[in-house]
Amino acid sequence: MLTVGLLHSVLRTLLLALSASGRSVNGLEFGENFTDNEFYFSVSIPESWQVAHPALYPAIRNEAIPKVLPTSNTEVYLKIAAAALRQNSLEDYGIASTQAYKSIWQIDTVRGFDFLGAPAKDMLVRQKLGTSLTKIRKIFTVRKSHDATHVFVLSFSAPPHLYERYNADFDRALAYFRFI
Repeated sequence: MLTVGLLHSVLRTLLLALSASGRSVNGLEFGENFTDNEFYFSVSIPESWQVAHPALYPAIRNEAIPKVLPTSNTEVYLKIAAAALRQNSLEDYGIASTQAYKSIWQIDTVRGFDFLGAPAKDMLVRQKLGTSLTKIRKIFTVRKSHDATHVFVLSFSAPPHLYERYNADFDRALAYFRFI
């Protein structure tokens, strides 16, 4: 079973390198390209987003957040976690995450789909911590690379009233996610 400690360990393994790309999808400029040579992937984010240094959460080395948020306490971000596969299957990762966070997550939807030639799960959850409510979209996928099999968790988080506004940016960033 995937524990909270193991989830934090997975997030700690994320290391992204920056380079400029200047690409555009549907009129939205993509100015930051992240490439990870340990887990063999790259992703671009909108120019209007930035990498948090230091990350908002200690277990995450880098995450992308909008440069201008409606309020200073808004938690809107995109993060990518990758690690060596330790569970038996993609399904096991979704179940383990659901069990680890069952006291704070309400699952809205779960659907299976093909993500860049790999099976994936797209999970939409509502997370409640105290009086704070967050809508989180998580995509779990497992990918065999050059020398190992890795699990990837792509997460997008926003308060419910801002979710639709920023979800389009997340979808556009997903269009630029690549396994290398």
